[in-house]
Amino acid sequence: LARKRAPEVQVIVDGRNSFSAGIAAGYANDAIARFNQKYFPEAASKVNVWIRGWDNPNYSAQYFMIPSLLAILTLLSLTLLVALSFAKEREAGTMDQLLLTPFSPLELLAAKGLASVFIGMAQLAFCMLFVRYWFHIPYVSDYWLLYLLFLTFLMAAVGIGLAVSVYCSTLQQAMIWTFLFVIPFVLLSGMATPIASMPDFLQHAMLINPIRWSISALHRLFLEGATFTDILPTYLILCTIGIATFTIAGVSFVW
Repeated sequence: LARKRAPEVQVIVDGRNSFSAGIAAGYANDAIARFNQKYFPEAASKVNVWIRGWDNPNYSAQYFMIPSLLAILTLLSLTLLVALSFAKEREAGTMDQLLLTPFSPLELLAAKGLASVFIGMAQLAFCMLFVRYWFHIPYVSDYWLLYLLFLTFLMAAVGIGLAVSVYCSTLQQAMIWTFLFVIPFVLLSGMATPIASMPDFLQHAMLINPIRWSISALHRLFLEGATFTDILPTYLILCTIGIATFTIAGVSFVW
C-alpha cells in the first residue's frame, strides 16, 4: 500500500461445512469492502477477490460424487450378498448339511466372507475403469493405497453382512435388515450432508459407519495425493469395525 501497489490477501476457508464457510467468506468480503471504502473511496475497488477451491478448482460435482459412489455401491451390494448367503441356506433347509461338514463354524463364516471380498475387489477394478476413463476423475495417489483401503472397507462390509445373516432365517428378513442398516449409513455418511453440521449424537453414532471413513479417505486419495501415513488411521478404524462385526457374527453363529 505504501508503494501504491495492489495488495494480495489470502483467505483460506474450510468448505466441508458449506454454511459456515459461506458466512466466513462473507465476513472476509465485507472486511475488504470496508477497507476499500475507507482507503480508496474514489475507486470502485482496489482489492479484488478471486475464489479458488482446493483440489477441485472447477467445483465439479463429479469429483466429489463419483468416488463416494464407489464406497456406497460396494457396501450395498456386498452387504446384501453376504446377508443373503446364510439366510438362503436356512430357507432351503441345507444349513444342517453345511454344519455336518468337517469345517468349524468360523471356517464357514470365513469362507462366505472371503468369497464376497474377492467379488468386491473385482467389482472395484471394473468400476475404476469407468471412473478413470469414462468420467475422467483424476487419481493422484498410489493405486495400492486404494486397493488396501477397499480391502479394509470390504472387511467391515462383510462383517456387517455376516452379522445380519446369522440372525435372519429367510431372504426377506435378510433384505429388510440389510437396508435398515445400509440406508442410514449412506444418508449419514457425509456425502449429501457434512458430518460437522449433524447433531452431536449423530456425529458420535456415525463413528461406526464404514462409509463415512471410506468416503473421506477416497476424496483424499483421488484429489489430494494422500500417503499411507495420512490414511493409516482410516485403515485401522475399518479393520476394527470388521473384526468387531465378524466377532459378533462368529459368537452368534456358534451359539
